[in-house]
Order: sequence, then C-alpha cells, then structure tokens
Amino acid sequence: MESTELLLLTEFIERINNGADIKELTERYNEMLRNYGSRESLRLKDSILTLVRELDELRARVKASVADSEDKLSDLEKQELSKVRGLMDNNLFTYHFQPIVDASTGNICAYEALMRTGGGISMTPLDILEIAKNANRLYDIEKATIFNVLKFYSENIDKFGDRKIFINTLPGYYLNDEDRNEAVEKYGKYLDSVVFEVTESDTVTDDELEKLRRPAPGGQQPSVAVDDYGTGHSNIVNLLRYAPQIIKIDHYLISNIQDDSNKQMFVKNTIEFAAMNNMKVLAEGVETYEELKKVIEYGVDYVQGYYTAHPDAEIMQQIPNNIRNEILSESIKAASFDSDNLVYNAKAGETVNLLDIALKKYTVVNVLGGKVRLVGEPDNVIDMIVKVADDKKTELTFENVNLRGTLETTVQLGKNTETALYILGECTLNKDGIYVPAGSRLTVSGDGNLHIITSRNLSVGIGSNCNEPHGDISFDMTGSVKIVANGDKVVGIGGGRCDGSRIRLLNGNFDISAKAIHAVAIGSDIGDTDIYIGRTAKCKLKSDGNDSVGLGSISGNSEILCRGKLEITGDGEKTVGIGSLNGTTMTNLLSNDFTVALHSYCGIGIGSLTGTGEIKLEDAKTEIYAEGTQINGIGGGEDKVGVNVYGGDLKVEILAGIPRSFGAQKGKTILHYGSITCLHDTDVTVLDEHRERMKPRRIENGIVFEV
Repeated sequence: MESTELLLLTEFIERINNGADIKELTERYNEMLRNYGSRESLRLKDSILTLVRELDELRARVKASVADSEDKLSDLEKQELSKVRGLMDNNLFTYHFQPIVDASTGNICAYEALMRTGGGISMTPLDILEIAKNANRLYDIEKATIFNVLKFYSENIDKFGDRKIFINTLPGYYLNDEDRNEAVEKYGKYLDSVVFEVTESDTVTDDELEKLRRPAPGGQQPSVAVDDYGTGHSNIVNLLRYAPQIIKIDHYLISNIQDDSNKQMFVKNTIEFAAMNNMKVLAEGVETYEELKKVIEYGVDYVQGYYTAHPDAEIMQQIPNNIRNEILSESIKAASFDSDNLVYNAKAGETVNLLDIALKKYTVVNVLGGKVRLVGEPDNVIDMIVKVADDKKTELTFENVNLRGTLETTVQLGKNTETALYILGECTLNKDGIYVPAGSRLTVSGDGNLHIITSRNLSVGIGSNCNEPHGDISFDMTGSVKIVANGDKVVGIGGGRCDGSRIRLLNGNFDISAKAIHAVAIGSDIGDTDIYIGRTAKCKLKSDGNDSVGLGSISGNSEILCRGKLEITGDGEKTVGIGSLNGTTMTNLLSNDFTVALHSYCGIGIGSLTGTGEIKLEDAKTEIYAEGTQINGIGGGEDKVGVNVYGGDLKVEILAGIPRSFGAQKGKTILHYGSITCLHDTDVTVLDEHRERMKPRRIENGIVFEV
C-alpha cells in the first residue's frame, strides 16, 4: 500500500474515533480512495467501511436507548435533564477555588477547582454528573471543565502567581486527541502548574495515564494526584502504577483522626511510603484544629479543608493569620521533636530565614562575622539559639525574630566581639535574652521593638547573669525595649558587676521589670555599676524582690548620670529606687522628670540604704512616694549621703510610722535654688547654699522650702 493511502485511512479512522459525522466522512474518503486502485487498499477500505457502518448502527442504538430512557423519566427528572443540557450546551459552569496549604509554612501553594453552576441552576456537582452520565454526556463535562479552568487560570495568572491548579478528571472520558491538541495549543505553557486528579476507586487505563502526563511541545508537563485515597483498593500496586506526584488522603480517614488509632496507622504508613517514593501527601477535609495538629505531627505535606479555607469564587491570597500561625507553630514543634542540634553557619552578607532552617531541623545559628540578617515570624516562636563568633566585628539585624533558647541563653556574643544589633519589626527572645560577656561590646539600634522574657534562675536579660561581669551595653534606637525578668536572681540590663564596662541608654523607650529574690531592673547585683541615660531616653523600671533595685546596684557602688525621663516602681523587703542598696552611690539627675514609688519594709527612693554618696538634682522635676516601715525618701539610710538641689522641684511624700524624707541625719540636704516639698514629715532640715538652715513655709500636710 502506498504511503498516501495509509495516511488517508489513518486520518479517516482518527476522525471517526473523535466523534465526527460518519456519513459525511465516508462519502468524502470513499471518493479520495477511489483514485488508488491497489487490491490491498480496496480490501482494507471495504473492511474499514464495514466497521464504520457497524459503529454507526451502534451509535444509533445508543441514541435510541437514551431516548427510550428519557421517555421513562418523571416530569421532575425531565426538567433536571433539560437544565443539565442547557448548562452544558451554553457552558454555564462556574468554579470556586479551595486553597491547598503547605503544612510547614501555612502558605497557599495551590487551589482545587470545584464545579459550580450558573444561570439560576441550583444543582450539586454530583447530581449534574449523574444526570450527564445517564444522558451519555460525561465527555462534555470533562471537556468543559478542563477548558474553562485553564482559561480562567490563564486570564488570572496575576492572582494565581506560581501556585498550582488542581483539576478533577473523569476516567474513561479524558480529552480525545483533537481536543487535547487544542487545549495544549491554547494553554500548554501553563501545564507545569496543572495537577490532574484521578480517583483511586475508578479504573484509569495506562493510555489515559500517558495522556494525562504527556508534555506539551515546550516541555511543560502536568502532575498527577490520586484523589480520595483510602476509599478504593488502597494498595501499593495502584500507587506504583499511577506513580502520582501527590496522594490525597480521603477526608473520612482525616475526620477525628486524633481519636482513631486505625486511621492514625493508615495515615502514618501512607506518609512513610510516599516519602520513600518521592511522593507528597495531602490531607483532605481538615475541619478542626485537633485534626490539623495530628496530620502535621505525622508529617503531611499539604492540608485542605474548611478549617484552613472554604472554596470561594475569589482567589484567596492568604489563609486567616491565626490559622497560619497554628500551622507554623505545630510544624516548628514537629521539627524540633526530631532535631539533632544541627548548626547553621551564617556567613557575611547572608540573609537567613529562621523558619526555613528551623523546619530543616537546625537549632543553632553561628554568626561568623560581617553583616548578617536573621528574618523570623513575629507570631511564631522558634526553638533556636544564635551565637556570634569570638573576636569578630559583626553587624547583625533581627527582623521579626521570635526565638527561644531552650537550654542556653538565646543570643550569645563571643569573647572580645564588637556587635551592632539592628532591630526591625517585632522581635522577641524567650527564656533568656542576650549574653554580653566582659570584654565585648553590644550596640542596639533600629526602629523596631525588642521584647525579652526571661524565666530561668540566674537568667540574662541583656548583659550577663548575676554572678558574672558584663561587657559594654549601649542603646541608640527609635524603637523600644521591653524586658520581663523572673527567677531567683535576675538583672534586666546589666549583670553581676561592670568591671569597667558601662551601660548607656542614649535613645529609645525602655520598659524593664525584674521580679526575683535579688532583682535589678538596670545595673548590677554583686558589684559596681556605671550607667548613663541620655536626654531622649524614656525608662519605666520595676523591681520586686527581697532585695531589689530599680536603677543601680544591690551590693556594689553605683555611678549614675541620667538626663532621660525615669518612672520607677519598687517593691520588696529591702528596696532602692535609684542608687545602691549596700554601697556608695553617685547619682546625678538632670533636666527631666523623675518619679519613684516604693512599697517596702525597709527602703529608700533615691540614695543608699547602708552606704555613703552624693545626689545631685539639677533643673529636675523629681517626685518620690514611699510607704512602709523604715522608709526614706532621698539621701541615706544609715550613713552620710549628701543631697544638692540646683533648680527644679523636689517633692517627697512618705507614709510610714516614722517618716524620713531625707534619710540619716548625718546627710546634708542643700537647696541652692528651686523648691523642696515634704508631705507627712515636718521634722526636716534643709540648708541653703551658704550652709544656713532654711525656714520652711507650711502647707496642708507638709512644708515647702523655696529659693
């Protein structure tokens, strides 16, 4: 047979298979083949025409059978059939899109297209499919679905982005070659983003699988997902033959999985098999937090269901933030259970996504120097510590980090380091804060907010613990620092002692709370402290403990120069607002507002309870309120502490059995100019700048000295 004859016959057969009109094609090809007179071709032609006639008769019988079936329908069923025909003939299908969510990140990674009806036709997809099946029109449904969804996807690619689209298929009715070629010609460039779903309970032929996977001329190739897995034979042979990229576990097996050990075993085994064969697993029908938590614990790759997002005509860009945070929290927790304490080495110039490396089971970040940026999720805590290498100069940026050092201090500077820490967004450190050893320097800046929560004995806020010296600590930021320190012995900012290092709060808003047996908001516990607070800094400090200090030292000497605004609250058995509990204090408060409120058995607002020192107030508005048993306002408790007032207003209010506005009588209070008001205490001696005793003016509940 000549090649031209063979090509004509092949084309003829393909068109018959694709549903073309038999009579028209027969007449056309019979005339064309008449020109070829070989005996072989004529015999083949006659055989083909015989088969074609038989096919035509079969189609006629099917049509008559359908018509006969329609005659037996009730009036309501005929109405429904008419509606479905109108739906298909006029292509009135619409689609809603349900997000498919990454079970690690909570981000939308794909959508499933779900059939809906328009034109006032209110019927479920299952009803439509059943009626279409009885009317022998399932192919029309298949064709409409694929073309409609791909058309919508291509026209809204700006909304879909790089996310995939899942399309349900009907085994036995996949597109014929002519329609498939048309679809590929129009939408082939999007096939890499298409996932065709086949139902496990239906039989899919090898030919159909090949068609589903067949790439476009440009190389784009769709993926295959097995839908409703667990409702059919659920055997390994099926999965190996289908070789899907994704297994969608049926919602029945996900429903209340947290309470059903058999479902749990099936799902875990499926996930293990999929991982071994490079397949992904999707949990369908997730409707509760408990189900979500359990499937993430077992390691599913994707989740889909009403709990994460309902289907919608609009293309949802993000699931609700609270649900996404739950997914992140559970996935981070699941990763930490199987952690081998992997260490990630962050090199100069690198930006590190902490969530990404946490999900890869890293628990330590080593910063090797240079500029490094760490980016986190503000609402999701990650169990991870950050270490800055010894002897390095580092510029470290925290952007929305939320870290928890489970066994060690969360951020640890190495020996002899110089670290500039820039805070962006909302940053939180849990369990412990930032360790700054003696000999190292930390400078904090940025317009973000840093929140530190410490909950260990001998915990570190920023600096060192109560037994160790701390390095240089400096803040120059437009954002805020909030520290809540709890334990046996705690310091918010500072440490055990300074050993020549300084604490400098140049700019920013500071809210520091320390609650412990030994509690210091800013300063030192067992040794000396050197503190400077700039004019644009604002500090709200609270200390609560058996021995507590707001700003200063418990057992050492304190040197304090403050130009910024202070608001200090102290509670405890022995308490000092500003100064030293048991050491010498040199305190200068200049040109701002300072407020101290104490509630203590034995304490002093500003000064030293048992030591010596000098206090200087210059153009300052200072208010001290103290109540308790042995309470002093300003000065010294047992020894000589001098007080000098150079302008401004000093107001002292004491509520005690024996109120002492200026502490021990050995101290001298000198008013150079300005005013001093004492409430509930009239037994007060104040000297003028010539060391002459001043005469007060009496007011209700107290006296006033003025120059």
